[in-house]
Amino acid sequence: FDENNWDVNASVTVFSLNDDVDRGDQYDTTVAHSVTSSAPEYASGLPSVSSVSVRVLDNDAAGVTLIVLTAEASVREGENDTVSYTVSLDSSPLGSVTVAICSPGDDIVIEAPASPYHLIYTSETWSNPQTVSLSAVDDYYVEGDETITLCHTVLSGASDSVYEDVSVDNVTLVVYDNDNAGLQVERTTGSRVSEDPSSPMAAYSVSLTAQPLDTV
Repeated sequence: FDENNWDVNASVTVFSLNDDVDRGDQYDTTVAHSVTSSAPEYASGLPSVSSVSVRVLDNDAAGVTLIVLTAEASVREGENDTVSYTVSLDSSPLGSVTVAICSPGDDIVIEAPASPYHLIYTSETWSNPQTVSLSAVDDYYVEGDETITLCHTVLSGASDSVYEDVSVDNVTLVVYDNDNAGLQVERTTGSRVSEDPSSPMAAYSVSLTAQPLDTV
């Protein structure tokens, strides 16, 4: 202001910076003012200028996105099959956030990431998808085709309270079994026997085609 426009209202426009942080549906902030002047009547002794409160509507939401990269979420025993999916955060965290993959049990192997199966995100890496790769354990049991559910947990602690209560979807995949219960009979020597005890004997072997859960 100067001697010509001192009594003209000056309009101040306030806008919000579009960041990637979830600060809640809305939050309040304050616009403060200070006065500097070479005019002695304004340079000293001037009462403080009132602040203006502004309510900001946030457009970010904390969350975790999972994307399966294969056409079918399934693996087959004994065929070196893998199924992969990516994990990323939906907003920038205020601190470090860890997505922990639950133990898959005895039928699935987590090829990546390495044990303890943690995916770690920061304010710089939150939007970078990290890949989880799974394969089937090739055992000898007849289990039939199974549906496996892989769960996830967000570990943030005090570093980011927003992500502390975020839930993550499960990943469901089918494990196709390659074992079948049966008997395998193989001839080991000859196919004919004689009543003459000195003649060679015929022999064959019997084995199971799959490992039983009890005595057969």
